[in-house]
Parts: sequence; C-alpha cells; structure tokens
Amino acid sequence: MSRKMDCGGGLPFELSHAVKGVLTAVYVVLLTVGVLGNSITVYLALAVQGRKTCLQRAVRLHMLSLAISDLLVLIVGIPMDLSELVWYQFHGRDGMCKTYYFLWEICTYATLLNILTFSAERYLAICHPFRAKALSAARTRVMLCVVWLLAFFTGFPMLFGTGIENPLKSLYSDCPLLMNITICTSLSDKQGIYHALVFSCVITYIFVLIAVAVACILMIRTIMGLRSDSVNLDHHGAEQRCCMRKSKSNEMQMAKKQSVIMLSTVMGALALCWVPYQASRIMVVTRTRGTWTKEYFQEYETLNTVARTFFYLSSCINPVLYCLTSTRFRKGFIQVLCRCFCHEVDESKGDIAIHAVPRELSIFNRSREGAPHQSN
Repeated sequence: MSRKMDCGGGLPFELSHAVKGVLTAVYVVLLTVGVLGNSITVYLALAVQGRKTCLQRAVRLHMLSLAISDLLVLIVGIPMDLSELVWYQFHGRDGMCKTYYFLWEICTYATLLNILTFSAERYLAICHPFRAKALSAARTRVMLCVVWLLAFFTGFPMLFGTGIENPLKSLYSDCPLLMNITICTSLSDKQGIYHALVFSCVITYIFVLIAVAVACILMIRTIMGLRSDSVNLDHHGAEQRCCMRKSKSNEMQMAKKQSVIMLSTVMGALALCWVPYQASRIMVVTRTRGTWTKEYFQEYETLNTVARTFFYLSSCINPVLYCLTSTRFRKGFIQVLCRCFCHEVDESKGDIAIHAVPRELSIFNRSREGAPHQSN
C-alpha cells in the first residue's frame, strides 16, 4: 500500500490515487452489501414477530440487535473514513467528530455484548433446557436493552477523550502543509481517557472470545451426549416407540447443532476480522504520541487502513453466515431479494414465489403439510 512520502508533493503518508480508487470502490461495495443484507435481516426478524416460527424468538431478537449494530457501524463509519482516512478531506466540526467516536464505541461494545448474551442464551437452551424455559421473550428483550445501555455508558467517555486537533505538528514541523491541518482523533491532553477505553475494549474482546469458545465446546459435548442417549434407546426400548423418540431426538439435535454452528461462525468471523483493528488501537496506546517517529506513524496508518476495511467486512458478513447456516433464513432472504429486484418468479419452475412475500414468510412457520418443526 504505497503512500507519498515527500511533503512537497502532497501530505506525508498520503495514499496514492490508485489505492484511493481501490479503497473507495471496496468501501462502496461493503456499504451497499452491508446495508442491504442487514436491512433484510432486520425485516425478516420483525416480519415474523408474534408467530410460531422455526427461528426461535430469542435467536431472532439477537439477530435483530446485531443487525442494528452493524448498520450503525456501516452508515456512520464508512462515509467518515472515506472522507478522512482515504481522501484526507475532513471538514467536520468537533461535535461531529465526538459523535463519530461515541457511536463507534457504542457499536463495538454492543456487538461484543450481543454475541456474549447470544452464546449464554444458546448455552442455557442446550445444556440447561429447563432453566431456559424460564427465559421468556420479554426477558430477552430486557437483556438486550441492558446490553445497549451498557454499551452507551461505556462509550460515553469518548465524548471527552476525542476531538479535532493537529497531532502531527511536532512530528512534521518541517512540513508547512501540516501546520493548519486538523483531524478527528484522540485528544493529546486527554490520552488517559482514550487509553483506558482501548484497554477496556481489548480485554472485553478477549473475554468474549474465550467465553463463547468455552460455551460452544460445552454445547457440542451436550449434543454428542444426547446423540449417544438416542442410540441407547434404540437398543433397549420398544421398536416403534424408540424410532419415534429417535426421530424427535435427531430433529432436536439438528436444530441445536445448527444454532451452535451459527454462533461459532459469527464469533469466528468477528475474531478474525477484528484482530487488525485491535492491533491498530494497541499501537496508539503503547507509545505516547510525543515519542512517535515518522516510520511508526507510517506503519500505524497502513495497519489502520487495513483494520478499518476488515472491521467493516465483519459488519457485512453476518447475513451471509446466517444464510449459510440456516436453510429457512436463506429462503426468506432470497424471497425478499426477489421482491426487491424482480417483478415475479415462476413458481412452477421451482423458484420461490414473491408476489406475496409477507404471506410467503410462512417458511419460518410450521409447515402446513405437517412437516416436523425444527429450529435453524
């Protein structure tokens, strides 16, 4: 990723025009795909509320909360980063800068806490089903509201630790182009606030990764144990009764297995996509700004550009993962896409009819032909 190094020909470490064009195209694609995918996720989660669905209510609520968080990240973050990080054309005010960092931090914590509560709910449903029955949809909503309140209060200090200033004045004192340039960044006289928030976020990130990994392992062990029990029933019970129990047990195991796969893939994508982002933030806080060198700043700028791109990718990929791990979500997703971009699909050719999508969202419901109920 080449950057212009000479102060006379442009801003130092400014991206080349070719790289700017590529990054702009990538950001536009991520924004379009992410907004479309997460908007459809929100629609599907809301369209089936109050019905007996194959996607469990708690799962839908967590999907809805994650989609809202991802939408905020994309809508707030990408235009700002295109303006400042790519084209170096930030003309906003201090309030806009503080709001940007505030919303960014809220969404970061909301995403982590949403996945943590999602894993806790799945763990109870699979490993302690009798306890899980006591968790109503109203309690799930309250829990998600608490998640967003915690994210709000955690991100609130960002309003005091960020703003507009010129952090490179001392580093590039020989470059007149930089003397009157201000950017949206952490404030030099409030570095303690920003550093505390960064370390808190990194610790939360690591804790969530470990907690979800442990929960997934325990859930897989429980599912394997249920499978072993169903095999034993087949050997010792009456044949017809055992077959019925085995069929029902297999359906329950498949539903639980798919929910674990969905959670694992979402967490895996988040873990991989957020590594560069956490690394770039650690670079900021491990050295005070007065000790930065030009080489160190160049490395940070390069890593930060890559980190932001992968961060936005993580906000786009969840609907794709839902489609891969849930057959019924995939069908509903395709129906909404067809409704948006097609006029009518010939159902006789095996395609999904879209002339009455709200009614067709019954694919989330129990089959009218008596097909067994299962969760995806």
